[in-house]
Amino acid sequence: MKLIDKDKIVTEIERRRDLHYRYYVKRGVGSIAEYKYDEDREILSFLDTLEAKEVDLEKEIQQHINDCLDIKFPTTDIELIKKDVEYTARYFFELGLKAQKGE
Repeated sequence: MKLIDKDKIVTEIERRRDLHYRYYVKRGVGSIAEYKYDEDREILSFLDTLEAKEVDLEKEIQQHINDCLDIKFPTTDIELIKKDVEYTARYFFELGLKAQKGE
């Protein structure tokens, strides 16, 4: 799953909407201009309905620390530290995906 920047999409659709409107009105094809404008407006309206679930990061970090014995009992073993870092990265990546899906 890839995440995209909603603001960039909205900006591009607004630019496209305005460009289409000017193009078709200039050429005297008002009905096409209105159709294209309405189409872009509906897409923007749909994008406004998309929401990301809020996550209490401090709570999740504390929960992760409590769940991870290697963090509770630090070590100087470099391989174990690498595994801790990998585990932590995966944990928060998956948390982000779950938040994106609204779980």
